[in-house]
Amino acid sequence: TDEFDPYSKPLMEKDNDPVAQRWREFVLSSRHYISPSLYAEAVNERPGTATSRSGAASPSEKHPPLSKPIGKKKGKRKNKISTRVGDETDGNHQVPSTKGNSFVESLCSSRPLPPVNPTRKYRHSSRRLSILKANMGHVYFSAAQVKDLIDRFPQESFLRVELLLLVFSRTVDIERFSSILDCSLTPEELAECLHRLGIMNIYNPLEVDRVYTLALKVPDERQMATCLVKLAVIEPGENWIGEKFKRKESHEWIPGWELPKEWEDQLVDYGILEAQYVSTGRGCQPDLPTRRSLMPMFLCGRTFDLNGTGNEE
Repeated sequence: TDEFDPYSKPLMEKDNDPVAQRWREFVLSSRHYISPSLYAEAVNERPGTATSRSGAASPSEKHPPLSKPIGKKKGKRKNKISTRVGDETDGNHQVPSTKGNSFVESLCSSRPLPPVNPTRKYRHSSRRLSILKANMGHVYFSAAQVKDLIDRFPQESFLRVELLLLVFSRTVDIERFSSILDCSLTPEELAECLHRLGIMNIYNPLEVDRVYTLALKVPDERQMATCLVKLAVIEPGENWIGEKFKRKESHEWIPGWELPKEWEDQLVDYGILEAQYVSTGRGCQPDLPTRRSLMPMFLCGRTFDLNGTGNEE
């Protein structure tokens, strides 16, 4: 008879072993599940919360009072999971109440909860990742070796993103890190890797030809957009292709939108920007001195003091 595989179909109960707990925490905190801009919209549009465009609320509105105070009660607790008034639970996940908030209700209905337990394929590869982690303190990697590692792991529940988080600080030629991500990861994995590590820590201003989706509310993504605007102004030709903008992630793209001239002085701190930057098209030519001047803004262009003298360039 075939061996019974408990991970070949969904389970009604959660596994509580370390692999399952780590996987569940990673998936529920992933950008694919809920992005920072969508989370900010959900927080800002809570009933009774008044916010400005920048998302700032008054001190009295940051923490709205509960419907009744929570006090200590004598006796045994009937429920193991403590919830606030108005919260609901499905037994496996604690779900904040969405009554009266149409945006959060539509968000929760369109983004179902992920599977309860990791797959068998993820568990098998996770053991290999644990062996690599145990020996991480003795090895360093080149960008080419990191690409070889990525190709040896499956595209399973952001497992390759976990691998990149592990080897990022042990990569010696960090300036080539972005080039291997563009050709080795899926769009979902790349977005999650940028979310976890930060776009200014991964990308290199000398190699900017790619498609960008930037949440201008996030500081480092807004800084990346500032660099792209500066390059578009200085470098000749039509560098931006298919640029789009919307004020919130839940909104539609603004029809016929083009790069505003006001953005040359200062960018807005809200909205989603999507554009492809090219420097090899007709009439385009990269300006290497300008790109090198942007290097100190990125991690790959900074030199750190390793001798403890306190000097950093």
